[in-house]
Amino acid sequence: MSHAQPIPTPPDTFDEPWKLILEHYFRDFLTFLFPTVATAIDWSRPPEPMPTELA
Repeated sequence: MSHAQPIPTPPDTFDEPWKLILEHYFRDFLTFLFPTVATAIDWSRPPEPMPTELA
C-alpha cells in the first residue's frame, strides 16, 4: 500500500488586492480617512516600504 504525496498548494493571497489598492491610492486613502495626518505628510518624498511584514 503506497501513500500518495499531498500536492503542495501556493499560499493564499487574500490581502494582495487590498495591498495593491492602498499602494495605488495611498494618498487619497489618507486624505479621506485621516485629513489631519495627510496634511502633515511631505508628499514630495515617496513612502519607504518596510523591509519585512508585520507578524
